[in-house]
Amino acid sequence: MKLILLGLVAALMGSGCSDGADMSMSRTQSLNGQWEVAEGALSDTAPELFDREVPVPGLITNAVPAYEEVGVVSPRRDAFWYRTTFTANGSPAAIARLRIHKAKYGTKVWLNGEELGTHFGSYTRQEYDASNALRFGEPNTLLVRVGADRDKVPPTIPAAQDAEKERFIPGIWDDVELVLSGAQTIERVLVEPDVAGSRVRIRTTVRNRSTRAVTVHMQHDVHEWVGEDAAAMPQTSSVELDAGAEKTVTSEIALAAMRLWSPDDPFLYVVHTRLDTDGALSDEVQSRFGMRTVEWRAGADKGFYLNGKRTYLRGSNLSLHRFFEDPECKMLPWDADWVRELLSGHPKELSWNSMRISIGRLPRHWYDVADEEGILLVDEFQWWSIIDSEVSAAWSVD
Repeated sequence: MKLILLGLVAALMGSGCSDGADMSMSRTQSLNGQWEVAEGALSDTAPELFDREVPVPGLITNAVPAYEEVGVVSPRRDAFWYRTTFTANGSPAAIARLRIHKAKYGTKVWLNGEELGTHFGSYTRQEYDASNALRFGEPNTLLVRVGADRDKVPPTIPAAQDAEKERFIPGIWDDVELVLSGAQTIERVLVEPDVAGSRVRIRTTVRNRSTRAVTVHMQHDVHEWVGEDAAAMPQTSSVELDAGAEKTVTSEIALAAMRLWSPDDPFLYVVHTRLDTDGALSDEVQSRFGMRTVEWRAGADKGFYLNGKRTYLRGSNLSLHRFFEDPECKMLPWDADWVRELLSGHPKELSWNSMRISIGRLPRHWYDVADEEGILLVDEFQWWSIIDSEVSAAWSVD
């Protein structure tokens, strides 16, 4: 059981942030909505006729009119082609990044006829530099090709193994965004709670996408998520960046009157990270987190500990990708009220405090809701169908 326990600790510990907790503030424009869709070949030539519509995020089973033989290998098509037209909000920006938070199976993207790139992961965020292709003041055409079934990704890419499923349904199943910023960008923010020291350690990766060396000024402001009361003194620092360079800067911020996160009191904080260059805002991001520690202990006091207190994990499995096959699924996984009721009302009535996520990850807003409602998620990787003898042996109980 060593692999399972290590995976559980990693999933529960994380960085204090949920999957959807990093929220870019640098002019983020949602591209969600009704898109055109067509079926066709797994080539670089789009179909001429887009004769259906489909919601994004969602699954291809939500297309209108409906397709036949979806989620299985079919001679009808090798790929589904998604298309939408949008106008970029606001004034021109130095950098434009296109984010598709999750899509399957295998993605290729074009903007205004320019190829942006390819991504094979079905459960991870993909990001493309759209700076050269994006047009301001006129319509932009975004084209996204996704594989029609699991066979359209390389065998080295996890695409789900589940003997209890009959169909593996493709689609753009999480948010699509356009993020505009200056030439100096915040690439990642990792928030590490230090409960013993009543502080947070923030690792911020910044990148200079320009052709000149610059000095950027970074500021972190930590406040409570509800009420937005300041939780710490602002912290500033300066970073020297060569042209095209990327650096990770570590900051430590003490919290005043620290409040722990727990299932009974799911208290959350937000760190607002701002990046300025030459006195002007270049990029900013908000990252939500909870102050918490998790660990497994062996010996006489063995068990799972949350914030230093032994805690019994009570709950059930949540296999959303099996529900995707249900005719009643439709758009429920993207209905905010339905998701909140599923993760709060019923589990709390049963005194549950945790759920195991299996057979694939969740849309990112599910992680936010779980964090807000006090549900621990065991975000399990796809261990199904492992046949390697050495790996299989590691599953044995000592």
